[in-house]
Amino acid sequence: MIFGFSALPGGSRGLKGGFGLAGDAGYWWTATEAPGGPDSNAYAYLKIIGHDDNLDGFDYDKRDGLSVRCVADNP
Repeated sequence: MIFGFSALPGGSRGLKGGFGLAGDAGYWWTATEAPGGPDSNAYAYLKIIGHDDNLDGFDYDKRDGLSVRCVADNP
């Protein structure tokens, strides 16, 4: 299936401000909240594309820094 999505593996930013895995994996937030942790609004789902081109995902703390994909509506 073709989605028309290409991206560079930007890695992530942790809670203490450090960056990791740039060039090795790309992490993108989804628009879906996740029921994780004591604060139900603190987690969202993410998608990961690694060097092996596999797509994976799970819930993650929104205080971490991940990439976002902006999609424009068709006029």
